Amino acid sequence: MAAAGLCQAQFHTNTITTPGGSYAFSVDGSLPVNPTIELQAGVTNILDIQKDPIHPVVVTTDGGADNWFSGADPQGVNDQPMSLITPAIGFPTILYYVCYYHVFSGEIHITGPASPVPPGNTILIVQVGTNVVMTSTGTDTTWD
Repeated sequence: MAAAGLCQAQFHTNTITTPGGSYAFSVDGSLPVNPTIELQAGVTNILDIQKDPIHPVVVTTDGGADNWFSGADPQGVNDQPMSLITPAIGFPTILYYVCYYHVFSGEIHITGPASPVPPGNTILIVQVGTNVVMTSTGTDTTWD
């Protein structure tokens, strides 16, 4: 299946439709094949559900129409945005966006938050004697 792209922002929106009354979802203009949505934990994601009264969307933990994910609100919508919030730690790695009536679905893959850039090293002490001893913060820097 096609992927809808990885979001690394602090706020992200995906648009979900069912073009031509199909029994499959389109995400961000993709073909209606229930594409996988790639999201990042700790980010507020918006699933913008657009104009389809016969395919209300719920987000679940198991791919069925039950077991709704508590971080999605409101659930069962067919023409309004749904907030999808996952914690930055202890998040589920797979959720499902599901038609509540017909139970066709696509996966939502969630990855961990982007790692912050490690701070640069700072030289704390340089001692020169028979050996050179340098003490610094950090451990990832190669010194010339």
